[in-house]
Amino acid sequence: MRKRRTKAELILWESLKSEKVFNCKFKQQHPIVQFIVDFYSHSIKLVIEVDGDVHNSEETKEYDENRTIFLNDLGITVIHFTNELVEQNIEKVVSDIKNTIIKIQLEE
Repeated sequence: MRKRRTKAELILWESLKSEKVFNCKFKQQHPIVQFIVDFYSHSIKLVIEVDGDVHNSEETKEYDENRTIFLNDLGITVIHFTNELVEQNIEKVVSDIKNTIIKIQLEE
């Protein structure tokens, strides 16, 4: 089930929804097996997660790590950004995403 998007997710979506920025298409709240990820690009197998304070608990950290391992085993790269970073420095987030995309493309 889709959850309500956070302010940070809305901010990031404004950058991701233009395919011209990243030269690949992203979907929001996309299901992958039993998980729903914040943003996903099927063409390059990249998941982008935007994490709030709830992700700081030990239980949630363990869940996130296990989910990342599972997705990595499917050949999917997962990157995380905090809500705070997205809200305060979207330019750095966009730059990091672009660098990750370049790295994925070079590895193909």
